[in-house]
Amino acid sequence: MVDPGIEARVERMRTALKKLEGIRQMGSERFLVEPLAEDAAERNLHVVIEALIDIGNYIIARQGFETPETYADIPRILGRKRIMPQALEESFVRMVGLRNLLVHDYAAIEPTRILRMVTEELDLLKEIAKVLIQVAERA
Repeated sequence: MVDPGIEARVERMRTALKKLEGIRQMGSERFLVEPLAEDAAERNLHVVIEALIDIGNYIIARQGFETPETYADIPRILGRKRIMPQALEESFVRMVGLRNLLVHDYAAIEPTRILRMVTEELDLLKEIAKVLIQVAERA
């Protein structure tokens, strides 16, 4: 049984992923002119990435792995422990970098970057989530 806090994060992440899928279906032209599309995409990307970080950290703690010093250490530890494939590990590290921009340097993020994340990286986010959820359920 997964921790109730982790279960809540998984559900919130799934909801955010569905919203991002809807945003992706808008298409780039509509995204760039729709006033709230960028805001919705940024918020839901942030929610998904935070949930991935929390789930990854949960797995690390349950398995007794070394304590991550930064959020970027979480996918690296999971990769070293062969919980996450290398290609997904690298993508997860990039997602943590995006999370840091969304939180700390939000004024520098261009709408086209958010659009690219939603259109080109959403499937990677879903794949990372799938791996982490499966491992968390067994942890």
